[in-house]
Amino acid sequence: MGRRSAGLAPFDPRALAEYKRCIALAGAAHGICKDYRAAASIDMEHERADIETGRRIKPPLLVMWGEQGVIQKCFKPLDEWRRLSHRLVDSHTVATLDEQNVLLFCDLHLMNEYTSPQAFAGLHEKNRNVAMPGQNVAVVSHIIPTHPVENRVIFDPSSALQASNLKRNCVRHDIALFDTNDALQGIEHIIAPEHGMIRPGMVVICGDSHTTTYGALGALGFGIGTSEVEHVLATQTLVYRLAQDMRIRIDGQLPIGTTSKDLILMRKRSTMCWRAPQTSMGTCAIERSPTGQPCTATMAPCSMWSTASTLPRSHLT
Repeated sequence: MGRRSAGLAPFDPRALAEYKRCIALAGAAHGICKDYRAAASIDMEHERADIETGRRIKPPLLVMWGEQGVIQKCFKPLDEWRRLSHRLVDSHTVATLDEQNVLLFCDLHLMNEYTSPQAFAGLHEKNRNVAMPGQNVAVVSHIIPTHPVENRVIFDPSSALQASNLKRNCVRHDIALFDTNDALQGIEHIIAPEHGMIRPGMVVICGDSHTTTYGALGALGFGIGTSEVEHVLATQTLVYRLAQDMRIRIDGQLPIGTTSKDLILMRKRSTMCWRAPQTSMGTCAIERSPTGQPCTATMAPCSMWSTASTLPRSHLT
């Protein structure tokens, strides 16, 4: 140990004394050598097998390494362990309700004008406030006129009422709103990534099935119902039924003229008798494009009756 460039300086004297005591024990040196050999042989075989079958380590997980050692200099230990663990759902679990359900904290709740009015009404009937307004964002999304005019006017009375109700509720509860004529307004699942709201490792929910799009960005995103929207507004949590994983791996190049939509429709045809609560796609080149990856993430659940989908992290995420 003293032959390293830093010598024995990095070691606390008490730790060094304990190391010397332990190494002198019968069989200790032999056991250390066997452990090192296993790390370069059987342990690697087991790890490859676990990765291939989708097995993951379940937290709580404590990772320790020396900040002055080769691990710190040559690797990113936390990134590696996160890759191998069920970190996303477990790290957002507030409470375990039973074997199949947990109370899940939601990093971001996106709202639109058509699935939020009843939720706000239920909240007001119970005289409750929004628990965490800063974790909620609203967008007038589905009823926006598409005519290229400077000032948009929603002429349909029922649609105009939805927009005005959303604005009134957002003002009352201090929730950020991309309103009808806001310069930054757009389709809710487009503007959220555009403004950097979606990041890997987040739980993102919305009263819209296309929330699964965020699986392309390393987040867990899925749509919820109106009663669940009310629950999230009141608590910033969601009763979440733990999904089982189904891994789908598709490698290689798609033929010229095909897109990610063709890829998903092909998978639907061959798996339409299955129910896939949560899917994980492979490394087909079309998925790694800026348009193909979100398209795959949003279509996979809808076409295979699953809750959400997540794609491997890439240079896009």
